[in-house]
Amino acid sequence: MRPVCRTKVIDLSEGISQHAWYPCTINYPYYQLPQTTFWLQTFFSQPMVAAAVIVHLVTDGTYYGDQKQETISVQLLDTKEQSHDLGKHVFLCMVHPWYLLPCLHVLSCRNNPLIIPVVHDLSQPFYHSQAVRVSFTSPLVAISGVALRSFDNFDPVTLSSCQRGETYSPAEQSCVHFVCEATDCPVLTVENAALNCSGSHRYHGAQCTVSCQTGYVLQIQRDDELIKSQVGPSITVTCTEGKWNKQVACEPVDCGVPDHHHVYAASFSCPEGTTFGRRCSFQCRHPAQLKGNNSILTCMEDGLWSFPEALCELMCLAPPPVPNADLQTARCRENKHKVGSFCKYKCKPGYHVPGSSRKSKKRAFKTQCTQDGSWQEGTCVPVTCDPPPAKFHGLYQCSNGFQFNSECRLKCEDSEGSQGRGSNVIHCRKDGTWSGSFHVCREMQGQCLAPNQLNSNLKLQCPDGYAIGSECATSCLDHNSESIILPVNVTVRDIPHWMNPPRVERIVCTAGLQWYPHPALIHCVKGCEPFMGDNYCDAINNRAFCNYDGGDCCTSTVKTKKVTPFPMSCDLQEDCACRDPEAQEHSRKDLRGYSHG
Repeated sequence: MRPVCRTKVIDLSEGISQHAWYPCTINYPYYQLPQTTFWLQTFFSQPMVAAAVIVHLVTDGTYYGDQKQETISVQLLDTKEQSHDLGKHVFLCMVHPWYLLPCLHVLSCRNNPLIIPVVHDLSQPFYHSQAVRVSFTSPLVAISGVALRSFDNFDPVTLSSCQRGETYSPAEQSCVHFVCEATDCPVLTVENAALNCSGSHRYHGAQCTVSCQTGYVLQIQRDDELIKSQVGPSITVTCTEGKWNKQVACEPVDCGVPDHHHVYAASFSCPEGTTFGRRCSFQCRHPAQLKGNNSILTCMEDGLWSFPEALCELMCLAPPPVPNADLQTARCRENKHKVGSFCKYKCKPGYHVPGSSRKSKKRAFKTQCTQDGSWQEGTCVPVTCDPPPAKFHGLYQCSNGFQFNSECRLKCEDSEGSQGRGSNVIHCRKDGTWSGSFHVCREMQGQCLAPNQLNSNLKLQCPDGYAIGSECATSCLDHNSESIILPVNVTVRDIPHWMNPPRVERIVCTAGLQWYPHPALIHCVKGCEPFMGDNYCDAINNRAFCNYDGGDCCTSTVKTKKVTPFPMSCDLQEDCACRDPEAQEHSRKDLRGYSHG
């Protein structure tokens, strides 16, 4: 820490000897010391062209009984061992890097550190100082440090070439014309503004108030860079040393390009620009139609566009045909329909609206004209019947699956037996029910063999035995597992995350004396944890079988929009990665893939 300069010190050895140089004197009282000159010489490892000498004082030589101001003299020693005297006790004040005027500096803590400028004779070569010698007469002067100051851009060659009336500018590194007279500023002109100046508005210190006209905004610049933009009423600029202290301009307010908030369903054209007083036109996008005569907007003085005198009314064309449905509303065959209009359809016999209940299949639906000029989609899907009882599995054939009008036939060896011809032929009706039911053929007798060779952890319970139509309940020895059906070539360890195997609760003995589903295809797999949709990505649930943990493992589907793995050690690139193929992350990946060709 730099020591503090002290005044009126009697004993220099008290707290000073550790951090300062001071005179070596015999133990005389101060008033009995003979007149003596003391000196301190410091050397510098790198000689330089000095611009100033800096002396740091610890004590200034003042004494309680003596109010005399002490003096010091400073000399520079160059690399040729030549001495250069900088004077004694009267120091030079620097008013310009190379113009020095005398002023009275005293040796005082008030002027600490002492900065002594170095004056160079421009008619002589510059010398490089390697040491400083400081001399003084008071034994009560103590010095903590001596330094030299120079400039990085000190150019002796260029400086010595300066002519009369010129001075060296370190900033420009060249000689510049030096005049002590104040320079007038150029005439202040600001377009689109009113000026209010004091008297002759070009002299040093003159001020002008700049006020922008209506529809223009005040901009303040510095070195061609916008530093401030304001809509305020005015600003004051001042003439300083031949330049105005601020560069001011009044630029027109910019309203920006209009968008759908100004006129919905319109496209805008602004060939003149979007600033104050400029105009933009708009055209309605198909199928919207213009209502009104004036399709022009004007940028106003407040930076807003004028209120539109016309609008684009969205209209829908006639709705497109819906497969397997008939249009019920006659007026909907026309080509002009306002947004919000409805058209009614009715599904053809054997078809219904998807999502309706099996008991009450809805056939009629409405579609609406939307704000983008299109109709809501509507569909009709075929009516389907429930599969026949499982005990007939594999023993019948159907012409078109279980859809409307499909015929399913169960062939018996005695097709003309007591049941009557065609008794084992049923049809799927338009209401989703069968025209009849299958009957067990006479030759279909006996019972299934007891299920054996079950997969590990699987358990079957058959309380009704093994007769045709009897059922066995499936369960797993591990209560945290569920029974599922897997293809022949897939094991529990090989299940990919995207596979969603069907769950099975029971098997049945069919009329063909085979168990359905076959017990060999039934496995026990780890069940789902009950914490789905809780904003934590559970690795055990991150699979299709568990609905990908209710969306907790993808940023686009988790409620918090940030995936939090559980446990925290779960890798977000592996077990806790976003695997749901329906998530937006995978659709974006596909788009990026296509964009790269």
